[in-house]
Amino acid sequence: MTFLGKLFVMFNVGFSLMMAFVAVGLFFNDVDWGYDRAEPGKKGGLIDQKEKEIKALQQTQAPTEGAWKAARPTLWKAEEERRLARAEFVKQLQYNRFEAKEGKPARAVEMKEVQDPKRGNYKEAAREAAPNAHLPKMIDTKVRGDKEDLYSRAYYRAEMDRTVQANRVLLELLEKEFARDEALTRQIYDKATDTGLQVDLVAEREKREGVEAERKQVKPLYVNTAVESELSLKRLDQMRGRIKELKAYCAKRGIDVQVVKR
Repeated sequence: MTFLGKLFVMFNVGFSLMMAFVAVGLFFNDVDWGYDRAEPGKKGGLIDQKEKEIKALQQTQAPTEGAWKAARPTLWKAEEERRLARAEFVKQLQYNRFEAKEGKPARAVEMKEVQDPKRGNYKEAAREAAPNAHLPKMIDTKVRGDKEDLYSRAYYRAEMDRTVQANRVLLELLEKEFARDEALTRQIYDKATDTGLQVDLVAEREKREGVEAERKQVKPLYVNTAVESELSLKRLDQMRGRIKELKAYCAKRGIDVQVVKR
């Protein structure tokens, strides 16, 4: 006998033994489906048990189906309103994110104050007009103390992009002005003395401070000179008046007087 034949024989023997064990197990552990051993000829076993369970469940079938049929229209209506509400909220979110702009501000749910321990002190206001009476009432939103309208995120992003672009243009202009300032600074650089404008400015400031200090020293002398000049002018006026008096006196006496200037 070949090896393959021996292998088939062993497989047949093993399979036969396994089926024998299965048959013995079924014989000693059979399921009573159709009759009661204690009362032969009477239906019993699992069939009778299942029929009793079915009858017990049929007693609760009618009330359960009645409650289900009564709740089904309400549930269907609630599901339809939920579907419409979801579509409306998606529309409002799309509007608030991308479409709200100047003249068309973003919208939010209007809240009203109530006394409800379960839901808090605020509740959304419902719409009065059909067919969307089940949806909350939407109002325009404000920011900064109700002074400005609130717009969409896309609007503010566009504003930010415009501001960034304007800042970029200003930065480019500043860079050009910085380059021009540097070029002008290099033009005023004194190559002969190897100094720049800052050194000249410091020197001029020191000169001005020196002139200011000298002016403070000379100012008292200037005041004294002014006072002496004023006194000299007053003395001159007095002497002229005295000369006039002497001329009048000499003329009255017939005395010839000649005034000599030195």
